[in-house]
Amino acid sequence: MKKILLYEKFRSERTKPKNLIPDDNQLFEHEYEKNFGKIYYSVVKEAVIINEFLYNLKKLNLMTRYSYFSKPTLLRLTRDFYRNIFKSKSSQNLIEEGIWITDNKSSVYFHFLCDALTRYTVLPEDIKSNIPVLLPIKYKNSWIVEIFEFLKINYIIFENNKKIRVKKLIIPSYTAPSGNFHRETLINLRESFIKSLDTRESMPTQSNKVWIDMSKHRRPVVNINQIRPILKKYNFIEVVFEDLSLTEKLDLLKNTNLLVGSHSSGLTNMLFMDKNSKIIDIRDPRDNVKNAFFSMASELEIEYYYMERENNSNQVNIDPDKLDSLIASIVGNSN
Repeated sequence: MKKILLYEKFRSERTKPKNLIPDDNQLFEHEYEKNFGKIYYSVVKEAVIINEFLYNLKKLNLMTRYSYFSKPTLLRLTRDFYRNIFKSKSSQNLIEEGIWITDNKSSVYFHFLCDALTRYTVLPEDIKSNIPVLLPIKYKNSWIVEIFEFLKINYIIFENNKKIRVKKLIIPSYTAPSGNFHRETLINLRESFIKSLDTRESMPTQSNKVWIDMSKHRRPVVNINQIRPILKKYNFIEVVFEDLSLTEKLDLLKNTNLLVGSHSSGLTNMLFMDKNSKIIDIRDPRDNVKNAFFSMASELEIEYYYMERENNSNQVNIDPDKLDSLIASIVGNSN
């Protein structure tokens, strides 16, 4: 396996939350400065793909690093290997060249955009323009296909339970551990969306404040009826991002200067906002682990504000007065 260096080791320095309370510094302080390893891509000859798993059987390499989001248990690894090897059919097709950017969590919206697509973005243009991305059948859904078509990324989707042989496979490394980012690559990804949008006719929205509607989420805001008067007061529009096409999202967010929502994949859409815009991340109480959106906002030069949901249950219950006060401090009382 040959490795080609793309970037040397790098350091990320994050901007603190705009409304940081001194007692909350412990939630973020371990994220302010971080060092990350080199970014590269590997060239693997005679790779085999089965379902969403990658193998180099001739070298007896299970390549777990590029099949699993996190390190699998021995039981999980053995079970998956047995099922893939002994319950799949051989394919007569030999793919000459392909790019591999997914793992077993990449079909989640945040991880697809921020992990998989950044891995694609970091590759040299001559590779991206000539070699297709290889995708398991689970990625054949409307929003993923829409992104690939919009960005004009060449891709091949293959069937389940077949051994797909690839003569030469390009595997970009993760640009940073999930929830962290290589700034240049993340900005390049954002620019690729904006550039593609600019070549199409679009209908810009007049609204510049967006509330992420969580009604289709597994953890909706349980007291949304108490929140709606505040949203109306500040001229927010409620948006179910799952109901929008990619172009509609881009049209909306390029004209949005404040995006607000509880900590969920909807905040990933800050990727499409301009720098110097703002987000409010409504976090779980005293959570010092889930800081991906804080880090992402900093790398995109978006102002990061936060508050916490109420700590009376696992449900998302938001204090209306706290939310009102925070929004007022950002946008003022004039609408």
